[in-house]
Amino acid sequence: MSRVRVSLVTAQAPFKRLRATIYAFALSGLLACGGASPDQVNNAPLTADEARVFEHGADFIATLTGLEGKWREDWDRDLQTRVGSADFVGIITIHTVRTDVDPEQRVTHRLLGKVERTLYGNARGKELDLAVREGVPGFISVHDNLERLQGAKVIAYVRWFRTDVNTVSAHWHIAPASEEIVAETKSAIGQFARIEQGDGNARVIVHRQ
Repeated sequence: MSRVRVSLVTAQAPFKRLRATIYAFALSGLLACGGASPDQVNNAPLTADEARVFEHGADFIATLTGLEGKWREDWDRDLQTRVGSADFVGIITIHTVRTDVDPEQRVTHRLLGKVERTLYGNARGKELDLAVREGVPGFISVHDNLERLQGAKVIAYVRWFRTDVNTVSAHWHIAPASEEIVAETKSAIGQFARIEQGDGNARVIVHRQ
């Protein structure tokens, strides 16, 4: 059996397309009978834009006041990319910050967080384990702010991937869970989740993998 990815798109508003994807086993041309298993994970490589915004890092922008021009445009674009590609978006409280060093002396920081609220998708449990290894783009943003992140309440944007048959890990980004950033994130989720009604132009696109 093959696997398909189905995206619902509206012709009038393609930039508002529903990027939340449905995975199922195909018995025929479109969708198989029944829903996808919770253990199914999209293991497609990240695009260049997705890799840039799921960099295993943190930002500390809690308000958009004063963020204007190209800076605001870039922030809006990055948020749209994260929300449109995420498997989970939610508010977590980081209760443990742990640092591991491998035999080659490469550092990995792990942020362990309790899921307080789901804004979109599946957290795959009550806890998130967000790892960042030395050398990846987001490492410095975490490494230089370990004390600041301990106990912090943040929004986590997560794209799941499977490292082996039994292990699912996260590509991720975190940001302050301020009222303003939460509101902007919920608005972006609403745009992607909105299905235009009554225009007769909605269509289904099937991506085979």
